[in-house]
Amino acid sequence: MKVKNIEELNSTVRDDGLIMTDIFKHKDLGVQIGMAVFPPHAQVIPATHEEHEYSYIIEGSIKVTAENGQFRVSKGMMCNIAAGELHGVVNDNDNECRLIWVFIDDK
Repeated sequence: MKVKNIEELNSTVRDDGLIMTDIFKHKDLGVQIGMAVFPPHAQVIPATHEEHEYSYIIEGSIKVTAENGQFRVSKGMMCNIAAGELHGVVNDNDNECRLIWVFIDDK
């Protein structure tokens, strides 16, 4: 068993202002887990990736635009974005949003 304290892990601030923390990665299983912090008014331009993405909001809310519409995802809610689906995110609030994300590569 491995135990990690998120506050002791290295975080990266991306060009769009998101703070990303990798928590766990297992290449053989195709699983990666991390935390993202969206500062107030941060915006992630629409993009795709090869992994299925599952996110659980632990604080705040974000607006997610995907191929099938626009959704408000708030504390206590989860969302799933299929591999290859174009999606973008905006934190249109004055408070940060924190979420735990899981990427699963089923190839």
